[in-house]
Amino acid sequence: NRYLSLPSGLQIQPSIGLWHVHGHQTECFARYAPNFIPGAGRVDGEIMETLWSSLNIISPSARGMATAHHQELLDFQMNDSNFLKMIQMPLALKWKFKVAKQSLATIQDKCNELDSKVPDGLHRLWVEQELVAQSCQWNTPQAMDIYEVWLEKAPTMKAIEIDLIHKDHSFSSSRGSATWIAWALKVEQAQIVLAMDTRHMDARATEADWLSISHRQDRLQSQIDALVHGAAQFIGNDWQVNPRQRPRSIAPLDGDSNDETDDLFLPDRPGHQEVSDVPLPSYIGAQYFHDMGLGSLVEQEIHLRQGQANDALHELCLALMDKAVIFRTDVRKGGNYKMTTRAWGQISNAEAMVQQHATIYPQCRKQLIALGAGEDILGKYQELNRADLTVSATIADPNARGHRNDTLAWLWTVDLPRDSAMNDRMSEFYRVNWLRTK
Repeated sequence: NRYLSLPSGLQIQPSIGLWHVHGHQTECFARYAPNFIPGAGRVDGEIMETLWSSLNIISPSARGMATAHHQELLDFQMNDSNFLKMIQMPLALKWKFKVAKQSLATIQDKCNELDSKVPDGLHRLWVEQELVAQSCQWNTPQAMDIYEVWLEKAPTMKAIEIDLIHKDHSFSSSRGSATWIAWALKVEQAQIVLAMDTRHMDARATEADWLSISHRQDRLQSQIDALVHGAAQFIGNDWQVNPRQRPRSIAPLDGDSNDETDDLFLPDRPGHQEVSDVPLPSYIGAQYFHDMGLGSLVEQEIHLRQGQANDALHELCLALMDKAVIFRTDVRKGGNYKMTTRAWGQISNAEAMVQQHATIYPQCRKQLIALGAGEDILGKYQELNRADLTVSATIADPNARGHRNDTLAWLWTVDLPRDSAMNDRMSEFYRVNWLRTK
């Protein structure tokens, strides 16, 4: 073209607008979003369709018109709409510039607050990673993946059990103790689930429902008997559960109970295997095992309890996300009574899973405290509150309005050096937020 030319050596940086990038693959956001390109701006009004919404009101009037009349009406309305936008553009740009200026000051304060709490070593490392990624962005877009989180999940109880079995020679206890403790933890979880199901039995329960509960109690009692019989190999028969550690005071976190008491576990009476004693160090007492020279069993249970907590939190997050997705995709879009009723049934099942894992985790944390776990462990596995179970449906919608300029909440920056040094996951979390905030 003789009228257009490009300067020699000009490099064109590939990019995808924020409105469209969420429709691409997940890795495209860090590689091509203008948020991570120095000097690139955000296009306000990236699509034209939103500008035509004001014309929807005239569509009923144009339906019965002839083609020529229809075209003339639409041309007139669109010209009028464009003219109004043109004369109102200075006021709109002035208002948007004022909002952007105020937002810039807020963002700078948040960025400086986060930057000031990053340890010097991590700060230098992150700056180097950022410079390398920016310099390689044009030729190697994969270098921008540092703006995304890349971590393995926390170890599960099975993974920890395998590791303890391989390290069994380093403990003074008999071989097979790790497997026995892991089995006891599974029995404890079965007790919790059975207690929850029994607690929610009401007057509408049928004989078949109660018979199913009785069968589950029989199977659980058989497992408990076998567990107690196996305990003799490791701790003998002269043991007694500490009354203060009996599992009778775990309250559900749903806040919706029709019972007279908030205790999850039923009173200790014959026929309730969900409150039977489990011969674990956390129930008998850690000091008893140390006095008997079996402190290794306490350490093994602490390790397995951490895996149990990881499993419970992971399943809890999945259940909360399932609940949010069902709300957004099924409940809100239910076209008729049948579809809506089925969707609410799915919500009820998801909520049951939430309450199950939200009950297992506090019991796990309680037993970690009874075992004398250190502050480094208890600081990682914090107390679970009802507010923590609140989930927003916007997690299923990456294009939801009002979330583009969200800043990191203050609670994530309270003790950044300790968290980042203690936990690689927290360090990765801070690194990604620090890079994206810049």
